[in-house]
Amino acid sequence: MVFTPLLASSCVGTVHNQSVIENIRHLQPGLRLPQNHFYLANAKNIDTHNNTIECVSDNNSKFKIGFDKLVIATGGQPLTFNIPGVHENTYFLKNLNDSIKIRKKFLENICMAGIPNLVTSERNKLLHFVIVGGGPTGVELASEISNFINEDMSSYNPRIKSSAKITLIEGNEVLNSFDKTLSLHAIQKLIDGGVYIKKAQVCKVNKNNIELNDGSIIEYGLCIWSTGIGSTEFINNLNFNKSKNGRLLVDDLLRVYNSDNNLVNDNIYAIG
Repeated sequence: MVFTPLLASSCVGTVHNQSVIENIRHLQPGLRLPQNHFYLANAKNIDTHNNTIECVSDNNSKFKIGFDKLVIATGGQPLTFNIPGVHENTYFLKNLNDSIKIRKKFLENICMAGIPNLVTSERNKLLHFVIVGGGPTGVELASEISNFINEDMSSYNPRIKSSAKITLIEGNEVLNSFDKTLSLHAIQKLIDGGVYIKKAQVCKVNKNNIELNDGSIIEYGLCIWSTGIGSTEFINNLNFNKSKNGRLLVDDLLRVYNSDNNLVNDNIYAIG
């Protein structure tokens, strides 16, 4: 179980990595009982006729689990909008492994920027941290990096602090799902912390730079992609009725529909 709001803090070490996850058996003590089970595997398909779930583990072991009642609660995955280069060149922030990768790259860039005789342009590129997406995760991460640069880096390496730059790219409005007063307050706090907010849409992400729809090109040392959440591959492959954004449609009891807009079964539910 990942406490998602703490992930941004773990990227810069404000919170320890192990503090943002909790063993599922601690949260659900019933899983410690011998009649209950937890399987570390991916669900691939649902057989609604035989009431079974087809699963596969990380070592490609395939198995089926029968059910009397089924709850589908797979969460989501980052939206890329099929923009070229996103998967290859950016970092997502959805789980603990993402946070660990970001922290590693973040510290590597800082160390490489401190190498003697490094040209200024290369140092500036290494220390340019770009975040795409002005939602809660993007804003939190920009704020955490800003605090790290202004408070921690300033004390032990002022030269690197003066070269560091944070850019937040958002195509619409920052925190547009929040009250306008809260959004404006957050924007002002980011600006006060030295975060540059760029209103534009990303067209392509290359290994060292980002192409925007206004024709500008931004070089970066680390790019984090945080543009929202879409449906998982498992949900996309289900032959159930879905909304335009790919989410499963449910009735007032959270039961799912089939592709003909009839209830699949009275024992299959979707939440989250």
